[in-house]
Order: sequence, then structure tokens, then C-alpha cells
Amino acid sequence: MMLDTVPASPGSNTEGAPVVEPGEGPPGWLRVAAFVPAAAVLAFGSVGLLLAINGWYRPAVVFPLGGVAWLLVVWLARPAFATAGFSTAGRATVSREARVCAIVGVGAIIAITAWNMANASEHVLIDRDGGSYANTARWIARDGSLSVKPRVGPFAQEPTVGFDSAAVFQMPDGSLQFQFAHLLPVVLAESYAIAGNSGLFHTPELLGGFALLAFFVLAWRLLRRPLFALSAMLALAFILPEVSFSRDSYSEIPSQILLFTALWLLVTPRVLPRWRVALVAGLFLGALEAARIDAIVFLIGVPVLCAVAWLQSPPGERRRATLASIIALGAGIAPGLVLGLVDVVRHSGNYYTDLRSDVRRLSLATLASAGACIVGVALWRFVFPYIRRLPWKALSTAAAVAIAVLGFATWAFRPRLQIVRGDGRAIVGLQKTEHVAVDATRLYFERSMSWMSWYLGPLTLALAIVGAALLVRALLRGRMLSSVSALAVLVPGSLLYLYKARAVPDHVWVTRRFLVSALPALVLLGMGMAAYLAGVTPAARWWRVARAGAIVAAIVAVAFPLYTDVRVRSMAEETGYLKLLDQVCHDIGPHAAVVVVESSPTDGIDDWIPQALRGWCGAEVGVTRGKANGDALRRLAGEWRAQGRTMFVASSSYGYVQQTLPDAKISPTRRAVDHRLLEPTLTHRPNAYTSQSLAMVVASVPLE
Repeated sequence: MMLDTVPASPGSNTEGAPVVEPGEGPPGWLRVAAFVPAAAVLAFGSVGLLLAINGWYRPAVVFPLGGVAWLLVVWLARPAFATAGFSTAGRATVSREARVCAIVGVGAIIAITAWNMANASEHVLIDRDGGSYANTARWIARDGSLSVKPRVGPFAQEPTVGFDSAAVFQMPDGSLQFQFAHLLPVVLAESYAIAGNSGLFHTPELLGGFALLAFFVLAWRLLRRPLFALSAMLALAFILPEVSFSRDSYSEIPSQILLFTALWLLVTPRVLPRWRVALVAGLFLGALEAARIDAIVFLIGVPVLCAVAWLQSPPGERRRATLASIIALGAGIAPGLVLGLVDVVRHSGNYYTDLRSDVRRLSLATLASAGACIVGVALWRFVFPYIRRLPWKALSTAAAVAIAVLGFATWAFRPRLQIVRGDGRAIVGLQKTEHVAVDATRLYFERSMSWMSWYLGPLTLALAIVGAALLVRALLRGRMLSSVSALAVLVPGSLLYLYKARAVPDHVWVTRRFLVSALPALVLLGMGMAAYLAGVTPAARWWRVARAGAIVAAIVAVAFPLYTDVRVRSMAEETGYLKLLDQVCHDIGPHAAVVVVESSPTDGIDDWIPQALRGWCGAEVGVTRGKANGDALRRLAGEWRAQGRTMFVASSSYGYVQQTLPDAKISPTRRAVDHRLLEPTLTHRPNAYTSQSLAMVVASVPLE
């Protein structure tokens, strides 16, 4: 990268190139409005997770300690609220346009959040990850820990009863552990402490609104044009994956909050902000590991960011300030990173074991990045005299052309030239439904750029590719250094998952892999290109066309995702299931013992419902798979009765219970049907609903 050897602004010529203005940053009140809830997620989530890891989680403890941590983080970040823009001439006056855009943006976020809350999911079954996060949260709220000890009472030595289920692993000591990182479940448990089930199931939509606020500020600080920042925020808000996962308990949305907040704190012409702000940004970056196990991917580019900041700082006081910022950034990253790794290693052991090689590779990539940057900085003063003689204008143009060609070629030709293979057995049913060739080894990851166009629209994706090319050209000429932080953090994860998503490739599910990095990055690049066109000066013959194109691009960037939402605007998962679960809890009472019986090999209730019965009903729960033994169930019921508790069986089939226990008193079948489940697809964007249903019966087990 060529630093400080070429004119710093593309506006220095008079040939109609866009003028890069000092820029008008977002109003201070908007930055405060975005930061305060993000800091609450960081502080209360981290403190709550630390307590839950040790089995100490209690609302009376977590809220005071979290409140202190919250105030401390806000105090540390105060310098980030002090200046309105990038100008060093003093505090800028916020223009009327900026005030209007800020108000419109916040109003839109409130409306979008309300829309999502009106269509919230109630994911009580552990049939996919959202149910796991919700059930983990309910257990933390009940028990204050991240482990379950199911072998109690008559279940302690019973060989006919098991305890593990989907995303709930049985460990060698007999305890159960919940899959995944646990920052989100802790936040949901805290919400449950405030507002019960309503708090638990409506917090994801609130988190979605907080993520949009953070992204609005990030886009504004990067693009420096309020209207295009507003367009970028709305484009992200309306893409189908963002809408879908904002309505359910998934880790991508809190990850967005942490990541976008860290990035807007880091965006500055200095490349790195002052040490206090860098420290807070590091806290947000590090805490990502507590939300998702692959978050180390966002640290791969941090050494590059630090190296660029160091090299572009002149020796003396400025370089000492940069060194302090680098140290503070690293110090901020460490606590959350350690907390997240301890969490998954100690309390999601099987999950960590399954992904340990991936975590190791990401860690080695980060270390390699750090090593390469240290060597590069050490050798810079020796190689710089040779590097500065290179024809950087020609090289930067060539690099831009290469990136543009590669981007468009990948989009157009990769699906025709490559077939990514692996274990695709989970999508064989979809292949049959969509009448494509049945191939249990197809993963379809080669279509990732086409997937981006499904949700963003072809125009926005094309603008993003061109924008990426021109941004690299500017960086190689020593310009646009304020974008280095966003690029360094977002690009590694974006490229990794665009190459290989490593998820079941049905839609909208697989788009989780792109929701934190690739999709936001492409939105920013696309709207950055539009802002570039809007900045063309009247000195250029084509300025009217450029500005008209910029306006069209900003409108289409919002209109296309909104169009994709219209037919499925009420999408939600498992609506009505919570009411069914409440009815079952009422049927069995607050201190029951339950054995969930599998009625057939294809029956999923033994995997989906056990933890919900523990968490919501407070029951002791075991599972019998295969043919249930009525005599064994009666014997167990007698042992539980001796301890003053009634034992029930739970099943999806009334007939199976009647066959197993003919003299049992069976409660009426409870049934819930959700007609608003987003239809899973494979070869096209989801554009319709499908139905899902749950039937459940419980019966008191008669004694021997």
C-alpha cells in the first residue's frame, strides 16, 4: 500500500472527480442514541455471562454490576461524542439536512422495530438454532447456570431413560450443556427477568433496532453523506435475512450490534481513534467471541489496521498517541475474547470440539497477520524508498480493474465452472420439492454472489463491486484511509463465507453466514459508490447523469429489498407454540417428572421438546427412544410418587400413548399451527409461506 506519497484528495484535480469533503458526521445525539443501548448489550451481556459461567447468575446481582459496567463503558467512550464530523477545525454545526436525515432514520428504525415486534417468533422447540438460544435463556433465568443436572431422583440410575436432545449435549459426568456461545441467551434471560416471556421473545426485535442504529451511524461516518447513509441503513433493514433473523433469537443480530458499534468508533482519518475510544472499540470487538464461536475471523485484519495507523503517523507526539491507541485496542479485545473462549470450551464442550480445527485455523490466520504486519512495519523504512518509486497511479488502476473483473466474473461464471461438494443430505428433500437433480453431495456455495443479488438486487451488487474496485484504487493512492478499519475487519469474514458458507444451503437459513459481514459490507460499498457519483462536480460533462444515477441507486437499494418482503412481510416461526407449551405446563403442574416418548423413528419431539419442559414447566425430564416399555414407565412413576411427585409421559401421538399405557388418563391433544413460516428454498429467493404444526399429548402414568 502506498502511503503519504500522492495527493491526499481526489478532489484536488479539476476534471470533475468527486470532492472528498472533510465531511459532516452524524449528530452527537444520534451517536449517543446508538451507543447507549449497544453499551448496555455489551455490559449486561458480559457481566451476566461471567456470572452464568460460574453458576452465579441472579437478577439481583447482574443488574447492579451490569449497570456499573454500562456507566463505565459510556464514560470511557465520551470522546467519541465530542466532535460532529471529520473536520479538525473545531466543533461543526449540524446542518438542517443532517438533522432531518437523523430524525427520519430514527423514526424509520422505530417503525421497522415495531413491525418486527408485531410478527415476533416464539421459538420454543429446539428444531433449529433459534430454539436453542431461547431455551438456554429460559434455563439461565430459572437456574442461573449454563449446565443441567438431569440425573436426579428415580432418573439417577434409570437405564431406559436418556437426557440429551437437539443442541443439548450429555457430558461424561452426566450433566447437560447447551450448544453455541451464550452471550445472547444471557441477554434474553435478563429480558425475561424484566418482562417474562414477552421480554424474552420481543428482545430480538429490539436488538434488531439497536443494530440498525449502529449501522446508520457507521454508514454515516464512512459515507459522510446523510442521505446515502439513510439509504444504506434502510437497505440493510429490509433485506429478507435481516427481517427474518431480527424476529427470532439468533446470534447474528447481537453480533451486528457489537461489530457495527466497534467499527463506527474506529472510523477516523487518523485510522485509529484516541486511546479511550480505541479501548472501548476493542471491548466490543472482543465481546463478539462471546456471541459466536467464529468471531476470531473479525480479528484477522486488526493487525493490518494497527500497522496502517502506525505507518501513517508522523514520528513524535502523534506516533506516541497511535501507540497508545494500538495498545488500548488490544487490551480492549482481550477480556471479551477470553470470556467467549472460556464459555464455549467449558460450557459447550462438544460444540467446541466439533469446530476446534476451524477456531485453530482462524487463530493461526490472526497470528500470521500480526506477524506479517510486525515484519512489514519493521522493514518499512528500508523498503519504502523503493516502493515509492513504483508507478502507483498505473498500479492502482490495474488493481481496480482486476478487482472489478474478478468480482463480476465470480458472479457470472463461478456457478458454471465450479460445483462445491460436501455433506448435502439435509437438502435432498428440497431438491425433490424443487424438481432439481437429487445429489446429496451438492452444497451450492458456488452461487454465493448470486445469493447476494437475490437479496440486495443486481444494481446494488454491481455498484458494490465497482465501489470496491475504486476504493482499493483510492487506498493505493493514499486516500480514503478512514475506511481502513471497516475494510480490515469486514473483508476477511466476507471473503471466507462468500467462498464457502459452511452451513446447510437452504434459504433463508444459509444467509446467516453473510448477515454480519458480507451483506453489510456490500451495502456500504454500493452506497459508497452512489455517494461517489453524487459528489461529481459540475466541472465534469457527465455530472448530471452521475448525480441522477446516484439518486436512482439509493432508491433502488431500498426499493428492491422492500419488494422482496411484500409477499412474506408477516414471516415468523412457531407462533402459537408458546401458548401450547403453557397449556402443557398447566396440565402437568409445576413440579412434575416427564418422560418424552418417541412414537416413531421420524418423530422429532424427543429432540425438540425436552428442554422446553425443563425450562418453562420446571419439570424433571427424561427421554425414551425406540419402543417405550410400559412396565418400566409404571415402575418409574411409582418411585416418583414415593417422592411426592407425579410422572407424566409426553408424546406427539395420542394413539401411541394409549397403546403403551392403555389405562392412562390422557389429556386432550394440544395443537398449534403456524401458517407464517418462511418457505425454505434452494434455487430461488423465498417468496411464500408454508405451515408448521405441533401436536402434543401428556398423560399421567398409572402406578403398577
